[in-house]
Formats: sequence, structure tokens, C-alpha cells
Amino acid sequence: MQRYDRPTRDLALFALVLGVAATSLAINPLGYFGGHWDDGRYLDAALAWPALGRDHWALRWPLVGPTAAAITLLGLSRFSLMLPGLLTLAAVLGVNFWAARRAFGVAVATVACLALLTTPEIMRAATRLTADLPELLFWSTALWAWWFGRNGARWWLVLAGAAAACAWATRETGLGLLLLFALAFATGIGPQRRSYGWIALGFAAVFLPEQIALWAASGDPLYRVHTDLRHIEIPSNDLIGGTPHGVSAPLNASLMRRWSGAGPLRVNWALDPWLNLFVNPAYGLDFLLAAIGLAWVRRAPPVTPLLLAVAASNVVATVYLIATDPKPRMFMPAMGAACLLLAIVAVPLSHRHARTLSVAAVAKLLVLLVMLDVATSYAEFPALTRAALATAPGAVHVDRWTSSSLALADASIRARLTPAPPAPGDLYLTAGKLRDYTGSDAPPGDARWQQLWRGHSARLPLTLRLAYMAGLGARTPYPALYVTLYRRLP
Repeated sequence: MQRYDRPTRDLALFALVLGVAATSLAINPLGYFGGHWDDGRYLDAALAWPALGRDHWALRWPLVGPTAAAITLLGLSRFSLMLPGLLTLAAVLGVNFWAARRAFGVAVATVACLALLTTPEIMRAATRLTADLPELLFWSTALWAWWFGRNGARWWLVLAGAAAACAWATRETGLGLLLLFALAFATGIGPQRRSYGWIALGFAAVFLPEQIALWAASGDPLYRVHTDLRHIEIPSNDLIGGTPHGVSAPLNASLMRRWSGAGPLRVNWALDPWLNLFVNPAYGLDFLLAAIGLAWVRRAPPVTPLLLAVAASNVVATVYLIATDPKPRMFMPAMGAACLLLAIVAVPLSHRHARTLSVAAVAKLLVLLVMLDVATSYAEFPALTRAALATAPGAVHVDRWTSSSLALADASIRARLTPAPPAPGDLYLTAGKLRDYTGSDAPPGDARWQQLWRGHSARLPLTLRLAYMAGLGARTPYPALYVTLYRRLP
């Protein structure tokens, strides 16, 4: 454990980390999407809070509860829906900076946090309603508390158990954390085995009240488990072959191979998640640079096996045990472990290989800037809808997904929208993204339609503009936002 006696300097470094976070987020804050995306489901759950949730999104109270509180205090707005993610990112940085400072020194803490902040998937989640950053926060808290409780310090271990329960409540992929604790117990790593009772106590202090409350409200003592297992029956365009019914997701190899994944490598369904850890631009540099650093040093740091186990437990639980969609955002605990390992390896090398490490840092920053620049923000949907409604009077019919995308539109727009099915002569509005695989930009196919108006966002990412100016690529349509107004024909 490192000694530290310069709190003013360390506070300044943490302020620098927060400043870098704020600057990066200002480039292109994505905010609320709605539509077919998860944040629309979380918003629905927050607006109904604290009613009993009917799907797995609504049961994730570590996200839904703070979102409901933000809406209550600030009203329904783009900022109020960004606030939970922003505060969670600040908490992730705070936990990891001060814990890593205590364990490995302030240099490692600073580099680890900067590595996190230059991971595109982390920053894209920071302004959105997702379970990804809350899960990372609870994984981080649980693992650091376990680390500091290795000598048997009871309250650290109770905190580790409570945070693990919160990770489980946030998303069932928190099973990976429980798997890691079970492995540590079995191998004798960390606290003495009798000390794991304190971890169990902390877990029970969060888990049991939740289960009792859900049992009382639903009449089902295993309500959360049953609801989580039914998530596979919710239609998903990422599941090849359509929505399965009457199957169990855990340990289901036939289901695992049907997920489309998140590429870019496609070799074998069982190997793709591991291979893409190193090449997916959303997070690949974390793992690639950490691997290069490990190969570079003469002796791997003693903590290396533990951090590799953290990453592996996250991937194994997500891909094989839960058998859920292996998107980049599912692997944030693994990203956190990779960033810490990268920092632990890089700091001792910084004196002799400063130039090489600077090149790596610049590469990471450039990938972040490009990924943030080209990301699609849905903030222009209300303005495009206002322009569409100005072309024709009367009620405008929308489906569930378009209504969700326009949840933050002002009252004058929302007042004209109706979910009722359109009759001949009625207006119908769609809101979608060019080449949107959900098909939400098309009107229902069981009727004939006249297109009255169509508009799209004017934003063209700076990255693409520079590429076109340099002649580096053909000018292809950017996946911009589209709003289209139709009239149903007789």
C-alpha cells in the first residue's frame, strides 16, 4: 500500500481528471435517445416509480430510482435525464482515483482514470440512461472494498458485499462479481475464508429487503429471477432468427451463437467477444495497450492475475452464463480492470519510454475524439418534429417508439401526438435514423401513404468533413436523424 502525504497536489490532479471528463463530454453530449433504445424503457420505469416493474429494466432500482428523483426535482428535461449518468461517472472516477491512490500511488490513479476517460464506450454512456456506468461503479466499489478488507477489516468486507448486491440489482451480469468472489474464496486469495461471512452479511443487507419487497408486491418470492429470465422473450433486432419463446437463457449455447455481437471480428461466437476486446474501437485500445505493456515489462505486476480474473469473470458471466448480447457496453468492468493494469504497467516505464507512451496516449485520445464526433445525438428530433407539424394542422398519429423518441419535446408538440391507429386521411409521423435497423422510419406496411414532408438533421461530423476535404473517402450519407410526415390514403 502506497504512502501519500500531498493532499493538495492530489486534489489538483483529481480536479484535472474531472476537467478532462467535462471537456470530453462537451464535444458531443448524446443524451436521451428513446425509441427502441434502453433509455426509453428506463424513462417509462422512472415515470411510474415506485410501482412494481413488469420487465427487467424497471427492476433496476439503482438507476431507475435516481432518475425518478432527478425528474421530480428538476422536471422532465434533457439535463435531468443526463444527470444520473454524469453523477455516476463522477462517482466512478472518485472511487477509482482515491482507491488506486491509496493502493498504488497517485500516478497510477491519475493514469488509470485518464485511460477510462479516453475509452469511447465509457464517455458515450456518461450522458445517457443506461445500467452500464452504475454497474461499473458497484463493481469498482466492491472490488476495492474487498482489496482493502484483505486483512479482515469487517466494514470494508460488508461494503464489498453490499456493493456486489447493488451490482446484481443493476444488471444480472453482476453475477460475474459473485463468481469472482466465489473463486477467491475457493482458492484462498484475499481475506481469510471465515471473513467472507461479512461479505455475505453486506450482500444480504441489500438483497433480502429487495426480495421481500418484490415478494410482497407481486406474490412471487422469486419475482426478480423470473422477470430477469424472461428478458430473452422481449423482441430484439440483435438476436438472429427472431425472439425465442419457452427457452432458458443461462448456459444456452444455441442462444449464445444467435447474438449478432458488436464486431468487428467474426470468427466464432464463442471466441468473438474475447478477440474484439482488442480490436473494437469502442474500448479495444484499453486491452491492446495493457497487453503490449505486459509483454514489454520483464516481470508482470503481482496484481496482474487478479485484474485478468476481473475482466474474465465479466466476459464469462455476460457471454456464457447469462447468454446476453455481447455489446461493448456490457464489458465496462473489464474495461476498468484493463485501464488499471495499463496504468500500473505504464507508470514505471514512463521515465525510460516517455515518447512511446506519449504516442499511445495520443492514439487513445484521437480514437476518443473521432468516436465522440461521429456518434449520433437524438437531440434534434423535437426541432425536426416542430417543422413537420407546421406543415399541416390537426392531430398526428405516432407509434410507441416515435412517441418515446419525442418524450422530451415541449408540451405544444406532445399535445398534437396521439397513439391511436390512423384512419384514412389522418396524419402519421415517424422519427428514425437513416439505415435504422429497427425500421422505425417507415410507416405501417398495411396501408398506402402519401409523404407530405421529410427533414433530417444538418449535422455532419467534423471527422467526415475533414476526410471528404482530404479525398479519403466517398461522400456517403451520414446516419442522420429523419422525421417524416405522412397522410394515410383511402
